[in-house]
Amino acid sequence: MGLASLSPDYTTLCRRLSSLEVKLPLRNLSEKLHLWIDSTGVKVYGEGEWKVRTHGWSKRRTWRKLHLAIDVETQQIVGVCATSNAVDDAAKS
Repeated sequence: MGLASLSPDYTTLCRRLSSLEVKLPLRNLSEKLHLWIDSTGVKVYGEGEWKVRTHGWSKRRTWRKLHLAIDVETQQIVGVCATSNAVDDAAKS
């Protein structure tokens, strides 16, 4: 097709981003906000994975819970909190 498609390199992107103005919409604090709050388990990988592969399963597994608060209307994440596996949603809401 004869089109020249150039991709900017890292230096060009850094230069352009330094002068980029981003304006995020602000929510009116007097408006009510309807939230969904949920959590999911996230497995944390580390040196324990090698031990499990080499020696088998142990009683200790490393998990973290990621609690999310999502605006129902806009579907945007408005709050995030990471805790240990022992904390439930009711304790963080």
